[in-house]
Amino acid sequence: MLPLIFSKTDTIKELITAGTDLTFMSLNALHLTVFLGDIFSTVVLIRSGVDVNVTDESGGTPLHYVCGNNEKTKVIKTLLTSKDNNICINYNADDCARELLANGADVNRKDNKGCSPLHLACRQGENGLVRLFIEHGADVNASTNEKITALHVCYASNNPEGGDILLENGADLNAIDAWGRTPLSYGMDQVHTKGFDNLILLHKLVKLGANIDWPDLDGFTLLHKACKEGNSEVADYLLRNGANVETKTNQGSTPIFYACDGLHEEIVATLLDRKCELNAQNTDGNTPLHVAALEGNELIMTLLLKAGSDANIQNNNKFTPLHLTCQFGEYIKSKILLKAGAKINQKGSQDYTPLHFAISSKNTDLVQLLISQGANIDQASLYSAVHVVDLELVLLLQSKNHSLNFNTENLIEALLNAESRNLDLLNYLLRMGSDPNSLCGPLTNLALACKVDCFGYVECLLQHGASVNACGLTGTTPLMATCMNKHLAIANLLMESGAVVNQKDDQGWNSFFYACSNGNLDLVKCLHKKGSDIFLESKTRSTALIEASQHTPIIKYLVDNGLSVNHKNNDNCTPLFNACLYDNYQGALYLIEKGAEINAVTESKRLTPLHAASMMGHAEIVKLLLFFNADVTIKSTSGNTPLLSAVGNNKLEVVKLFADLLTNAETSGNDYGITNRSELDSEWQRCFLHAAVYGFLDILKFLLESGLIIIDGRDPENLFSALHYACYSGKYDIAHYLIENGADVNAESSEDFLPLYLASHHGHLDLVKLLVTSRATIDAPNFHGNTPLFSAAANGFLKIVQYLYENGAKVHVVDQDGDTPLHDAACRGHLSTVEYLVSKNADVNYKNKNNKTPLDVAIEKENQEVVELLKVITQSE
Repeated sequence: MLPLIFSKTDTIKELITAGTDLTFMSLNALHLTVFLGDIFSTVVLIRSGVDVNVTDESGGTPLHYVCGNNEKTKVIKTLLTSKDNNICINYNADDCARELLANGADVNRKDNKGCSPLHLACRQGENGLVRLFIEHGADVNASTNEKITALHVCYASNNPEGGDILLENGADLNAIDAWGRTPLSYGMDQVHTKGFDNLILLHKLVKLGANIDWPDLDGFTLLHKACKEGNSEVADYLLRNGANVETKTNQGSTPIFYACDGLHEEIVATLLDRKCELNAQNTDGNTPLHVAALEGNELIMTLLLKAGSDANIQNNNKFTPLHLTCQFGEYIKSKILLKAGAKINQKGSQDYTPLHFAISSKNTDLVQLLISQGANIDQASLYSAVHVVDLELVLLLQSKNHSLNFNTENLIEALLNAESRNLDLLNYLLRMGSDPNSLCGPLTNLALACKVDCFGYVECLLQHGASVNACGLTGTTPLMATCMNKHLAIANLLMESGAVVNQKDDQGWNSFFYACSNGNLDLVKCLHKKGSDIFLESKTRSTALIEASQHTPIIKYLVDNGLSVNHKNNDNCTPLFNACLYDNYQGALYLIEKGAEINAVTESKRLTPLHAASMMGHAEIVKLLLFFNADVTIKSTSGNTPLLSAVGNNKLEVVKLFADLLTNAETSGNDYGITNRSELDSEWQRCFLHAAVYGFLDILKFLLESGLIIIDGRDPENLFSALHYACYSGKYDIAHYLIENGADVNAESSEDFLPLYLASHHGHLDLVKLLVTSRATIDAPNFHGNTPLFSAAANGFLKIVQYLYENGAKVHVVDQDGDTPLHDAACRGHLSTVEYLVSKNADVNYKNKNNKTPLDVAIEKENQEVVELLKVITQSE
């Protein structure tokens, strides 16, 4: 192939004579020579008999390549890289094209994307080739798979000269592509890109009859786009040529919406002169005035209102333009709307008024403006001011309406839940009558203040009479909420104010439980000193030590103060189990050293600490437990040992650790509960099968490469091998690895299910192909007489049926019930499969043991489409 690149014609002749393969990476030599414009080599190849219409993997012919635009360009450029300074290539694409056409090249042949050579010549601006192709019969209106014509391509590629050639030869100026766009639409893109000097192109296309009002798939016309992009010259030209100012996009927006949105005052004025509909509403219910209120400027709003826009139209959320300007604190825009008669107390969604929005925007001047114009100050207004934590606004509202009630809607909750803090505002609310003991959702005000960790709020609420021991809906006290946040200073303040340290919530926890669970040792000690019952058991018989399992210092403190390391809750969960579950190595070690039972089993799932660490992948904890001779043979309620739990959760490092320690158990002096080494071997085999089922390739590789398993070892329950399970569950990577390493593709199971049968039955085409190419027996039946094709047909997996048939599988197989694949496909209503089987001469009249044909079965199951098909076939025979 290299002499082709270097244009060594004599050498090429010699290579052809010698029978050299003229392909490279799916490219024929002719593709390369025409791409390079090498007319001499092109002539040699054509005369030697190379097909002028040969295609590459993308469907490209040499005539496509002569245009210099194809998917193999990078490959060719790579081949061109050379240190040979004597390389000389004569680029003569036009002559190459003529030679190809003279020898029968198909000028209208399309590649896989539907592109003809003409499309590519237009894209590259090779207008000499454009003329040549047309002279030789190129279809100027041929379209790609996406309905793109060559004229679309010319204007999308800024090739107006090529467009002129196409139009002179009958190209459809109004052709529509898959996106609903015309060639003019693409020409407009170039106008916007290249500047207004190209308006002559637009004038030319319109004069030739281009439809300027054709919408694309989103409903955008050329006028919409010009308005959106602020192209006043284009917009003016379109309007002078009759463009429809009322055409709506799919969102219901006319061109003026986009002019308002883009701040294009000149275009807005022009559209208003054209008497466009001012109060049209889009799919959101917005008018152009709504858009101007949100995105436009004061001038545009003034133009719209002066032209007659209704300032009180509500959108789908019942918001007027005034709502929107107030929402964003727009003082001047709001003033303009008020002057134009906007209703100041109009209620929108959730009864929001413009004043509510103005308050939320924290624009005091705007709020004062609305109030001066008669805005109603209601309870929602007060709530909004508190919600945005603005004391100045609260004072303003109260000064204008002395009847506001400060003890409704829990204003304190709004303040406590706000991101910012304002102690003066809280003081003011309480002085004005807000209840310090009202509930904030499930908590009291004081508990919520503790939860948000604000000492000032807590102190203020206590000073105004908040109950220090009042409970929320679930029994949570302020002290409990503080212990959740580990705030010692607030806890001390509460206890000094009379907080009961041993008060319980609904689950039986006291404050001490929460302090231990959240890990503040100083707080734990403080509560203990204040009389907390450290031996308290919750309603589930949990203890503070069980709940402190993630915090080693607290574990030590509690054990040192007498809590039992082996106490079990209602599920028999121990402190050690939780420490292992949450990867607290030091805590687990301390508990073991203090006598924790290492093999304690939980009640509901029969899990040990080793199970917990294994399934979570905590390798160091596993190592620790095994060092203390934890039992690896204990099975959970689901039958899993700790080792199998690690495999089931894809914890490779833990599996490796088990392998290292268990295979060297003699040297460690531990037996790990293993009494029979054959049981351990069986367990490794189970792990291997589980890894295959779940698709855990790394674990599978490790087990095989470590010599721990036999690749074709079986599950004693069904005699499935790892390959069976991989095919059953659709794990291609697993199956591929197993086969590469010698797994038996024809291994039988207890009911004669071979891997190929399982892959076919469950619809895994990629696995079916893998097995067939690996010499799996294609028609091996199971215990019931069903073959892989039989099962695929029964389940409607047409592509598998086709593949198996093409590779030698029989379509007429009879199982123990006397049924054929056609019977089962008809029974289950798989029309396409039935059609295919019949096309491959499946016997439509064969009767099963119940004396029923496939048609009879289809009638019985009321599969009407199949019935109609089989009736036509049987009647024609």
